[in-house]
Amino acid sequence: MATRIERIRIKGYRSLADVEPRPDGVTVPISSNYSGKSTIVRSLDFISDIYRVGAKLVIEHQEGFDNIAERVVRLAGRQIEFEIEATSTYRDIFDSKHVISS
Repeated sequence: MATRIERIRIKGYRSLADVEPRPDGVTVPISSNYSGKSTIVRSLDFISDIYRVGAKLVIEHQEGFDNIAERVVRLAGRQIEFEIEATSTYRDIFDSKHVISS
């Protein structure tokens, strides 16, 4: 069994002030243009990249915090926040060779 995202909450990333998509099996985001579908996918890439190479390099690659933070977050000096709930098997977790660094 692969790791499965049960819930994700994204606060302050790009145009996403505070969203909480709940994927269910195969999830296809459908909505009007400029509603944040691609930004949700980009946020997952962002989290994955941080896991792989560390926050500092990822933020530098995306041209700094001001380029990735939602406008209100930037102006208020707040943080970008991600909450993730996922399920995985014991084997999936302990067979992993990834190291989280910041």
